[in-house]
Amino acid sequence: MVKRLQREIGSTGLEWVDAIILPGEDIDEPSLLEMEQREQLTENFKVRYNDIDYLLALREAAENREVDWFDRESIESVAGELQSMVEKSKGEVVRDLFAVKYMDIFLEDSEQAGQYHRLLKTLERFRDIGRMMMQVEDQYPLEADRILQTLFAAVRANRGHLDIRVIRAMFKSDRPRFDKLATKVADAEAGWDVTAGPSLSNPGSSVPIETEAGEEESEADDEGPGPEVANYPKVAVGTAIELAIDGFSASQQDDVAQVLQEICNRLEVLTEKNRLSSALSRDEGIKVRENLEKIVQWVDENRHLADRAI
Repeated sequence: MVKRLQREIGSTGLEWVDAIILPGEDIDEPSLLEMEQREQLTENFKVRYNDIDYLLALREAAENREVDWFDRESIESVAGELQSMVEKSKGEVVRDLFAVKYMDIFLEDSEQAGQYHRLLKTLERFRDIGRMMMQVEDQYPLEADRILQTLFAAVRANRGHLDIRVIRAMFKSDRPRFDKLATKVADAEAGWDVTAGPSLSNPGSSVPIETEAGEEESEADDEGPGPEVANYPKVAVGTAIELAIDGFSASQQDDVAQVLQEICNRLEVLTEKNRLSSALSRDEGIKVRENLEKIVQWVDENRHLADRAI
């Protein structure tokens, strides 16, 4: 390494290198591994590595301590042992260990076990999945598979961590809407062949991180597009997620006048350049007509409120 540097930048400052020799009788393999992991995981050194390298080093350190990935107490105990090494709080280490756990499960579910390079730039997504599944494992174990399917679908549909964060909030405060989304995801995935697997994804641009009240702040993560999954019903799943999030966001608004104005804005867009009539004559015409009839029915049912207001 030193000779290579001398060739590249010259020998100035590289004539001598300080070294520490550890006597064999004073150091054993576990102690040596501990030092190597400490260097890999300490914040000052972690900048050399991407998010996957950091998580893999954390995963190795946890497994060397015989962590049981399916025992919450075991994960928390190991996190307590590792927190000084990684210079994070215990809660942050627990969060990252759960991210590792669900990355492994995602890759196994995609029949791509161990191919972590396929998940570059997705750390924050799996952190949020881990946060949600910590609650699910404890409080809703019988529903865990269905909930996890919905979260993994968001990753496969290339939805970002902020969308996953909204899905998490939806699960907490609007279960009927979440259940409807989970059903649509399951229906969309019904004919998907998982054996096709994801292809290598390319890192995307940086997205700023927002945190929920009461949670420890997440470190910034350059969020990429996620894995490209062969033959996956990306459009159907992505649309279902987008519509569910849109409906959930609208349900959280207290300003009724603003909600109505937003509806008016969208209806006006539909009448521009005959977009509505053109859509009715195309392949999606049946679905367009169904939704148009719902709007007409809603107006008829609520017309008396407008009359009463006058």
